[in-house]
Amino acid sequence: MPVSRRNWPKLFADRVALFLALTAIFFGLAVLAELARYGILVYNRTRLIDPAVLALSDSAVFFSQVGGTLFALLSGISAVCWLLRIRRRAFTNSKQSDPRSTGEVIVGCAVPGLNLVMPGVFLLEVIRRDPRAVTLVRAWWSLWVFGAVLVLFNWFWRSRPGLQAMADGVLLSAFTALVASATAVATLMVVRRLEGRTLRGSKAVTRWVIADREALTS
Repeated sequence: MPVSRRNWPKLFADRVALFLALTAIFFGLAVLAELARYGILVYNRTRLIDPAVLALSDSAVFFSQVGGTLFALLSGISAVCWLLRIRRRAFTNSKQSDPRSTGEVIVGCAVPGLNLVMPGVFLLEVIRRDPRAVTLVRAWWSLWVFGAVLVLFNWFWRSRPGLQAMADGVLLSAFTALVASATAVATLMVVRRLEGRTLRGSKAVTRWVIADREALTS
């Protein structure tokens, strides 16, 4: 009896909302953990801190940041699978062929540098004629690029010496985690909008019209 093979792209695409929600939650926890760490650093300037408190703070930061990063990676994979599916459905319903190949979409979403530009283009090709969706995608796009720049700046800042730089780096990490959490929520909003659902996942009446490629370049 033949063994059925799992459709991994479908499984990932079906779980994109779950992974995005978990990403937002873990990075939200990371914000609180980083702020608590900053408070401990300030308090430790004048008073000794119990080593157990320091260990607890370090553990909270580590697990929340690692958890957020892990689910962000899973969200990225799921989002690409979802994007391929939503494009296929949209172009099929409009009786058109998708001008982008599967490989082109994957490369545009995965290659550093390109993945700051092309995902927004891929989305706009599907929902160009829905003004509210276009505004939402552009807002998400701006947040996505800003978050990427912020991560790079965060890495640069960590190389600075001194206690004050370390304390400022904690606040910067908290802000970076906040932006990451907001980006996950914004991504979920885009997903729900294109699926014709509310943020909670209930059905909403929406009709999509494929964008004219000439209009995209105008």
